[in-house]
Amino acid sequence: MGKIMREEDGFFSFFAMCILFASVLMAAGLLYIARRGGEDVRHYEQEVQLRFDAEGFLDKAVADIETGKMDVEGKISGTKETVLDTEENERGIHLKVVAKRKGTGIMLMSIAEKPSDNTALFKTAQGFMEQKEAGYVWKCWLH
Repeated sequence: MGKIMREEDGFFSFFAMCILFASVLMAAGLLYIARRGGEDVRHYEQEVQLRFDAEGFLDKAVADIETGKMDVEGKISGTKETVLDTEENERGIHLKVVAKRKGTGIMLMSIAEKPSDNTALFKTAQGFMEQKEAGYVWKCWLH
């Protein structure tokens, strides 16, 4: 009976070490998933904020065109893209509105770009303004 107990001591230690090793692997996997999830959330928030910046700058340009503060007739020529306005907001995002004549109106595209060390993230928002007798009026968003 004593011989059986001595042989089993090594087996239980080996079994406990295997369980401990499996637990450490599972914990490392969970930490990796949690860290990766946090990075994904930050990246998504950054993309959404850039899209909101682009849409807001496009709204500002549309309002300026509709009220006559921005003269597009003198700037847009033919079917070439023309930069109407550029700005940098308080977070360092570069904003730009580009216009192009399209049929009876103009197509506007706003670009929000966040330059970084190795990549530049950007989002765009596009819309169409139709020419009426008094000027241009907003028609629709383009996707």
